[in-house]
Amino acid sequence: MKKALPVIAASVVVLGIVAALELLILSFFYAGIPTPFPETEKPVGGVLLPVTFFHLLLAVPSLLVILYAAKKAGYNVGKAFPQTRQAWTEILFLLVLFASGILVWWYALALLPFVIAGIYLVFVELR
Repeated sequence: MKKALPVIAASVVVLGIVAALELLILSFFYAGIPTPFPETEKPVGGVLLPVTFFHLLLAVPSLLVILYAAKKAGYNVGKAFPQTRQAWTEILFLLVLFASGILVWWYALALLPFVIAGIYLVFVELR
């Protein structure tokens, strides 16, 4: 049980941070959308992709923190936790892809890092 305590503590802290971020930031995405939804309108389409990118942007670092805590506690995380500079670079580009995926709905210039990160990730997989 002592081995699992740091992992449980890290998980609780990460989940608390994620919950706080969702409470603070999700209202920004849903601003301007009338609730309850009128029956004739479809307001979900304008929010679906930015919120999806937001949740993915929260999930990847959360998973990395929990895996790091498990690794430090002595668990064998294997290849799930990145160990090389190349793996960390891929995670960085993945986070850039998710962040620019959120911003592209408000700033057209955010399409550039979105495309660059996507192309980089595709070329890394092809190699």
